[in-house]
Amino acid sequence: MLGGRTCRILLQYRGGAPAARAASCSLVTLLHKCLASWTLAFSIPHVVLVTWKGRHGLRTLQATATICAGLIFAAPGAAQNNLVAERQLRLLRRLVTEVEGVQATRVALAEDGRVLVADPSAPTVWVYPSGPGEPVRIGRRGQGPGELGYPGAIGLVGDSLWAADLALRRISVFRLDGSLVRDEPLGAVSIGPRRLPPVPRALLPDGRIVAVVEPALGPPGESGARAVVLILSPRGDVVANPVSLSREHSLLIVKGSVVQADVRIPQPFDDSALWGLSRGSQGLIVVDRQWPGGNPGEVRVMRVSFGGDTLASAVLRYEPLPLGGDVRDSMAAALALGPERFFNGRDDAAARIRPLIYVPSFRPAVVGLVVGADGTVLLRAAGESPQAARWDILGPDLKREGFVWLRPDDVVVHASGSQIWVFEPGEELNSLCAYQLTPRM
Repeated sequence: MLGGRTCRILLQYRGGAPAARAASCSLVTLLHKCLASWTLAFSIPHVVLVTWKGRHGLRTLQATATICAGLIFAAPGAAQNNLVAERQLRLLRRLVTEVEGVQATRVALAEDGRVLVADPSAPTVWVYPSGPGEPVRIGRRGQGPGELGYPGAIGLVGDSLWAADLALRRISVFRLDGSLVRDEPLGAVSIGPRRLPPVPRALLPDGRIVAVVEPALGPPGESGARAVVLILSPRGDVVANPVSLSREHSLLIVKGSVVQADVRIPQPFDDSALWGLSRGSQGLIVVDRQWPGGNPGEVRVMRVSFGGDTLASAVLRYEPLPLGGDVRDSMAAALALGPERFFNGRDDAAARIRPLIYVPSFRPAVVGLVVGADGTVLLRAAGESPQAARWDILGPDLKREGFVWLRPDDVVVHASGSQIWVFEPGEELNSLCAYQLTPRM
């Protein structure tokens, strides 16, 4: 946010020289900081008017022509040992929003240009118009019909919105005008000798439901349990188990000393498998970050059908990133900041957490996964650069096609062909930006 709640910026370029400038001191300062860190490529052939104000999002901030070629980072990062083309970013559209922590599973794009964003903290789903205007909301906090507890994933089936409610363990289906179509609660399912409650993750076009049973929902102490991905019938019966994923190093479980309870903390170096649902309902993408026979810096990417068959597989190689020295002390001190109320102070918490921290010899080579609507796959490579993060672009055949540099805090939330949507957090307001990927000139 620049210059308070309302900002107006006018830029006009003709013949490469500025003919008019009207910008706040905040904008000048921001550009100065950007130029000190990155190379910016701007192409502004005509007047661009940018205005925004108000709560929750886009008011008017949208490009209709070439506005910005994007940020081109020349920063170190993951190994570039594959002869693939670097991509530049050309800004197509920008939404301004106050929703925090937007992830790929919480964004859906309608064919008419509307953008839907789940906000679990509200909880609601915001529907942004294709042009200027106020967003509307679908759903509100509660447990009744059409109400939401924690919409952890959303999507579109035809002209209807589905919201996977992780708190209420049900799928809610709405029309885009906000009216409720139906709620589909999920009952417990049999996993071996036990019956456990599944957490919904997606609704497929044929009415089947993708759900998962995770170790946090199992008996205390089962940090090494497996996350079981299930395909459920519209009535909630298990019809397939396409994949079970090892979660051995995903959770750290420690007994409280003041409050007698199991404190569950994410491991700082989780190298368990990543998985995502193909938006085109072609199955799942699974990224094995450590497996028997795998070498440091290697990841195995698999496309798996809903029936469990491996349709395609590829091994990608990155530069191994060894963990230098013993990092347990610093990690234990950091992890003790949140749950210290369960212990006799921070030192007691750190002492109990330290021996339970899993520290691999090498950092996981990939730390993020986004599955595109057309079968493309984007992988965020691990790296130590504070200035940029590299995202590798894989085609439907899982071969590398290119890569793009983004800021470390930016998150790809949607991909289709040569376009991506990126969540860009800001100090006061956040942005959702649509970019065209073009070859680096």
